[in-house]
Amino acid sequence: MNPGRILGVIAGIIILVAVFALPFLNVPSELTSSPTLFGLAGFFLGNLGLIQESGSQTLIALAYVLIAAFILLTIAGVVGFFPLGSGVIGIIAMAIITVAPFLIFPELQLGLSTVGIGYFLAWIASIVALGASFWKARIEKASPSVNVTVNAPSTAPAPPSPSEVVVNPTITVTQTQIVGEGEPVQGKRAQQPQPKPGDTTPEEVMKTVDSLKQRQASGELSSEKLQEELRKLIFNEASGRFWSVDFQTGQWVYHDGTKWVEGVPPPTLKTVIR
Repeated sequence: MNPGRILGVIAGIIILVAVFALPFLNVPSELTSSPTLFGLAGFFLGNLGLIQESGSQTLIALAYVLIAAFILLTIAGVVGFFPLGSGVIGIIAMAIITVAPFLIFPELQLGLSTVGIGYFLAWIASIVALGASFWKARIEKASPSVNVTVNAPSTAPAPPSPSEVVVNPTITVTQTQIVGEGEPVQGKRAQQPQPKPGDTTPEEVMKTVDSLKQRQASGELSSEKLQEELRKLIFNEASGRFWSVDFQTGQWVYHDGTKWVEGVPPPTLKTVIR
């Protein structure tokens, strides 16, 4: 798993601990017996009707601020697997708690003495989660895919001599062979040659490429292991021409002696590197 994502998960857990288990704000004991943000939000949410009937704009604003911050921080902690969302939501929630007292009810004169360790821990974890998202993106950008340069062997095998080449002519329905007194005998189409042991087909190779892409996306293959597997995707045909697959584009390419050029592979190929 991406280290940035792991750090985001850890930061999300810390945010949840800060919200549900640690002192968040120092408020009068008559408001709630629990100084955690969970306890404060629960008290205001349970008594929201009475608070609204009181007509105190300061108390009403405080209730909505704490309830909104509690909801946002809970979401930030739960979505720690996605560090960008966790960091952004967490920072917004903490900004609401930090800035709102000065904008909405400055008469409360809230300061550092009125906040607990949960407040500071939630701030730190939210910032760490946001930083983890940039770390995660940098790692993914550094290795979005593996580019493997395949060099054709310096000494290509010589094409087989004419005596070694077995020619299977294809006889179409328009071709005839004179037998006996000239009666035409229609031939059968030559069947597609089947791969010999050690040979493969372009279709099988593409299945292998698709499998490698899926294993790379799931994180099952490291860069080194993927390069090792891609080096095996070098093939040749009877003429000695070398073929491979461009891992990024999925196109077949052959080596013309100086460079790789896109082309259509033959029906069967022989593996060069096993």
